[in-house]
Amino acid sequence: IPYLANYRAETLTNSELRIVEAPATNLPKTRVIVLEEGRIAFDGSAAEFARSELKVIQDLSTLDRHDHTHEPYFPDPWDKRRHPAETIL
Repeated sequence: IPYLANYRAETLTNSELRIVEAPATNLPKTRVIVLEEGRIAFDGSAAEFARSELKVIQDLSTLDRHDHTHEPYFPDPWDKRRHPAETIL
């Protein structure tokens, strides 16, 4: 979230895009909305998100310290093995 709130894309003269740190006077208008059980638990600026003490935000911001070494690794996020065997809908 801090990255999204402090960087922006610029179009160069040759139509290429470049990501640059935005000056304080031209920051992207970033709003953060966090859902919990289908309801809005937080709606505010990136700075408010960083300062929030809501449990749902603390849970999102805390590093995952679980051991994931036994979980499958898929270098391709579109790998068909990631999809369920049954049709959900």
